[in-house]
Amino acid sequence: MAASSIASAVQWIAMQIANEANFLLPVEDQVDILQYELKYIQQLVRDVDSPEEVGNSQLQILMERIRKIAFRAEDVIDTYILEVASLNNEDGNSSGDASFLVKDVLFPQLVKDIEAIVTDLREASKQLQVPGAIAREGPSNDNNRPKQAGNYKVLTYAHTDDGYFVGREDDIEKLVRLVTGKNYSGEGCSQKVRVVAMVGAAGVGKTTLARKIFNDSRVKEHFRRAAWVTISQQWNTKDLLLQILSQTGAISVAERNSLRNWSKPELVVKTHGFLSENPHLIVLDDMWTPGAWNDICGALPLNNGSKVMFTTRNNDLPSHADLNCFVHKPTLLTEGQSLELFKKIAFGDEDIRATTDDFVRLGTEMTQKCSGLPLAVVILAGLLGTKRTLDEWKQVSKKFGSLLLKVKGPAHYGKSVYQTLMLSYHDLPDNLKPCFLYLARFPEDYEIESEKLIQMWIAEGFVPGDENPSEEVAQEYLDELICRCMVLVVDIDIVTTEGFSIRLHDVMREFCIAKAKDECFLEVHGPNDRRVGTSSTSDQSRRISILPGGTFIPTDQHSHVRSLIQFGVQGSRAASSLRGSWTEHFKLLRVLILDEVETHDGHLPETLGNLKHLRYLSLLNTNIKTLPKSIGNLYNLLYLEYTLQYGTKGETLPNVLWKVKQLRHLYFQGGLKFPKGLELHTLTTNLQTLWMIEGTCSEEILYDRCPVSIPLYDIRKSCEIILGLEKWCRVGEYGATL
Repeated sequence: MAASSIASAVQWIAMQIANEANFLLPVEDQVDILQYELKYIQQLVRDVDSPEEVGNSQLQILMERIRKIAFRAEDVIDTYILEVASLNNEDGNSSGDASFLVKDVLFPQLVKDIEAIVTDLREASKQLQVPGAIAREGPSNDNNRPKQAGNYKVLTYAHTDDGYFVGREDDIEKLVRLVTGKNYSGEGCSQKVRVVAMVGAAGVGKTTLARKIFNDSRVKEHFRRAAWVTISQQWNTKDLLLQILSQTGAISVAERNSLRNWSKPELVVKTHGFLSENPHLIVLDDMWTPGAWNDICGALPLNNGSKVMFTTRNNDLPSHADLNCFVHKPTLLTEGQSLELFKKIAFGDEDIRATTDDFVRLGTEMTQKCSGLPLAVVILAGLLGTKRTLDEWKQVSKKFGSLLLKVKGPAHYGKSVYQTLMLSYHDLPDNLKPCFLYLARFPEDYEIESEKLIQMWIAEGFVPGDENPSEEVAQEYLDELICRCMVLVVDIDIVTTEGFSIRLHDVMREFCIAKAKDECFLEVHGPNDRRVGTSSTSDQSRRISILPGGTFIPTDQHSHVRSLIQFGVQGSRAASSLRGSWTEHFKLLRVLILDEVETHDGHLPETLGNLKHLRYLSLLNTNIKTLPKSIGNLYNLLYLEYTLQYGTKGETLPNVLWKVKQLRHLYFQGGLKFPKGLELHTLTTNLQTLWMIEGTCSEEILYDRCPVSIPLYDIRKSCEIILGLEKWCRVGEYGATL
């Protein structure tokens, strides 16, 4: 369907009207009409956006047409703003010739384009209208905001891997005793069992059970060293070994950086040598192929009472790993256990619905259709937890039953899992659909920092900022995805309940990629140029993600792309696919992330400053020695993070950031060289975070506005580095002042 595309277009155009009022003022009336028609058709699409209509070919053709119209609306507005902004001087004014070009060429063309789009929208609206359709004067945005806003803090942080668990007590007891070397009588267990495998279909609860074993107090007491690493379909052996060394206490963070240049055989020897000293438990989660085991097994000594436990869907993998491998296949939940798990999530601890016969009866009927698969129960419960009335529950029950009859999921999905995924996605408010699809661009099992994700959503225009601060609204969006059990919380500050990381269950990610493909939402390039989630109309994709090992060659067909991410991996950086004047292909870019990436010459082109719509720029652990001077032209930039890779010698940064007056968050660290008298005083209106570590003198400098009440840390030699921030600073915990 086209719901996410329309929602994104509506929100982005509204943001442009607010932020680029000077540019759009001459066409204010036309843009208002365009917004109205987009909102109206958004409501019509919402009325027909049912998971049961997925196979309706005629409707899909119409949705494709509407999606293209929404894309055109964004392109027309963005292109006009870009062309006008490019004609202006640094002071924001244009010359006489430029004013003539805007008034007599660009402005009339924009009016003509908008009128054509409005005509197409109205024609598509007529085709969508059905008996009982809404009146033209009544489009509403009620479905765009998350529900149950007052309940978020109760539910938000419970959905970790082992946050909800029922049944399988006997399995836990057996596996704990097996892993620690004891049988049910408490006597020593045969040392032949060195490897334990949990094998089962997607959604059966392998990882959750493994996590319960890993976190059991008896297991923690038995093993002095333990590590949990996720393998996935694409793995990096060096990164896995570095994770094991780090988690078992063999190396510090600084040592981990220095070991990145070691070869794989050297890391295998170092890991084996350290783990040989003490019994250890290593968990390899989500292992797919024998190749992954072959790459890592040489680093894991198993002759000193140590154990390896792994989870997999591959029934043949245990015998390949070890002839005496103990195989455990998690059983399906009983009907009683399914209902117990459902109640924990859907009702919470204190909910009157849990004691209401009608709610319990409907919950029982629906959980019985989940076939005992924990993932299906969890997703269904997360969805129903947002529904407060019995009528809403009845509607969900009816749709779920219809889906089970009409829609057949992929063969590797457990029965009912795909249907619950479909039901949960289509129930999302319009504004949350692009936020959810956005998660498909990250690698499998990738831990996504929530604070960064929120800033990406804001930069993409998914989050409104007129009524409440964008960060607060974005947090609400993320909270609802967590409440609905569509994402997993994997790390959190237990004191502040902030700064947590999330990830997608691998089954949820597969589904997310498929939906993103259907909606031309993103294009993912995987290893060996294997494209994940790329449709036959991939030239329409608005976002490009280059996974570790993937390749990408930008062309003129990518002029509509709004965000570009390329991922390297720790221990094996990716060579950037961006060469020459690549910015010419991405003039409408909003988000640019080149993390763990090496450019061919260690620099970014000066034409980076032509990306007037760029709002988020991340350059983490790269070989980019400095920023181009033209970065001062990025007047829409909200977020900038820049660090050098270990061993790269930075060049002096240009003193131009004072021009980027919309900047909210600035992070600098890792060997950068700051010019003396770095001017940032003009940023104090919007800047919320300033984090700077000068590598040349190993001094950490963290400034934050006093009104924001963010901690001030160590300040030394700051007068030589920063000018104009005196009013921000106060006495820090080390007694230093500015």
